[in-house]
Amino acid sequence: MPYRSWLPTGFVAVIAALFAGCQSDAAWVRSAVSDRAQEIGIVAVPHRVALLDGGHDALLVRLQEIRRARRSISIQTFIWSDDPVGRLVMHELVEAARRGVSVRVLADSMFSSASAERVAVVATADPRLEVRCYNPTANSVDPSLFQTIREFAVGPVRINQRMHDKVLVVDERIAVVGGRNYADEYFDEDPVMNFVDRDIAIEGPVVARIASSFEAFWSSPVAVPLSSLSDVHASIESSGDVAWPDPAELGIAELAARCEESLGRGRPTPLWYDVERVAFWRDQPGKPPIERDPQATGRRLAALIGSAEREAVIQTPYLVLSDRAIAVFRRLAKHEVPVRISTNSLAATDNWPSYAHALRQRRLMMRELGFEVREFQPYPADIESYVDDYRGLCARADDEPRLCLHSKSLVVDDRVAVVGSYNMDPRSGNWNTEVMIAVWDLEFAAELHRSIARGLEPRSSWVLAEKPQPLPIAPIMELLAWVNDATRSITTLEPWPFRNSSLWALREGEVPVPVGDPQFYSRFEDVGQFPGLSDPPKIVLVELTRSLSGVLRPLM
Repeated sequence: MPYRSWLPTGFVAVIAALFAGCQSDAAWVRSAVSDRAQEIGIVAVPHRVALLDGGHDALLVRLQEIRRARRSISIQTFIWSDDPVGRLVMHELVEAARRGVSVRVLADSMFSSASAERVAVVATADPRLEVRCYNPTANSVDPSLFQTIREFAVGPVRINQRMHDKVLVVDERIAVVGGRNYADEYFDEDPVMNFVDRDIAIEGPVVARIASSFEAFWSSPVAVPLSSLSDVHASIESSGDVAWPDPAELGIAELAARCEESLGRGRPTPLWYDVERVAFWRDQPGKPPIERDPQATGRRLAALIGSAEREAVIQTPYLVLSDRAIAVFRRLAKHEVPVRISTNSLAATDNWPSYAHALRQRRLMMRELGFEVREFQPYPADIESYVDDYRGLCARADDEPRLCLHSKSLVVDDRVAVVGSYNMDPRSGNWNTEVMIAVWDLEFAAELHRSIARGLEPRSSWVLAEKPQPLPIAPIMELLAWVNDATRSITTLEPWPFRNSSLWALREGEVPVPVGDPQFYSRFEDVGQFPGLSDPPKIVLVELTRSLSGVLRPLM
């Protein structure tokens, strides 16, 4: 097909995808909840599960299990960075391959780019180490800007579909599933910003299902071996096989020494729970529309959340509600089921466009859905409890590294705990393949609830609440909100930048109370729309994005 004829086809396809699934959302939710879709895939036999909250221990678990491997290692990830953590784990995988272990790594190419020369070294490190890229851009690991723009122009739907899964399977004996990619910032090693993230380790029969999911992606037509990528192939042809570097050449000696010291002191020591009912939820390669996939992760999550009777507690880095998500939460609001959400503040987030769009939904979340929202601070008062050896990290950095929430977890009715890669946004629902582990166990759910609750506390987060307005001002603010709503419904634009909401911090020495308590405003102080951020140009950009981003919601 001539290049020019691809353009209209591609753009028509992406526009159709943007507006697909807008109808009958309430009916879809009723169907999902009634068919108990959240219970599809339950394995009702004994398993062991453990939460992996701390970044350093999460890295140690991975290193430990890679070293214990005897037959096979399978890793699926969204990002693999060329930094100390990425190089250390790859070095351990090379060592495992040299021991005779079959090692396979599948990484989403869009956000795992590095120079073709560096990747060629990985591609030829050992015959038992195989690495593939999922849905590569322009069949390259390091495409040019022109190639990337051309690929987006001619195939926007294909390029937008990404593999967001994060899975490690060792010998089909143990699996780790969660939110962490392979980069410094996911394991408390970045000198600028580190993620507060979470994984779940699991042993038992469900690991076979996780391994089967990996096989489906590995054998997908869009999973391309490194040596088949044009730029990597050219590098291999020109340079030949290059010996795998030693730790000093890789620049990982210091990190490796710290990990060895921790392992030598008996870490990690995860708390294991014996549980009886677990489920592994995953999307199919290519992300079929949710209407055509009864096992889709988004469908199962909607069913589980929609079945809540007492409370839903959710932690998500990005909070942009799709029409289906709104229908789910309206169902809960109708039955007066509390929804408590821990998410990022603008000062903490790594994705300000998503935050900007979420501002459009604040009124909906507070007024119609009754959300209790807490926005995570970049420097919480108890920051040292989040990062292993934070003082040591500061000593290695030029400044004090900030934190950013990245965990994707929820607890429903204190009985079901869910951990995985799914963000509360349309991108996870429409475009990215995702994975989640659900556990039906009261004790394990209580531990996850406690972990999420740390991010809800005033010492870690600001409270989202409406601002009390004097009588003459209140009707004006309501009128402006109505103008915004009306304009948005007609044009998708939201012109008015002022909101009758703010973030609030607990006053020193006060005891926290809920937002609806009569003493809330005397115990909390208004810290503004964007506390912790002194960057006027960024704030202007956020407000412009908020105003103009309506049509882009399905891509957020």
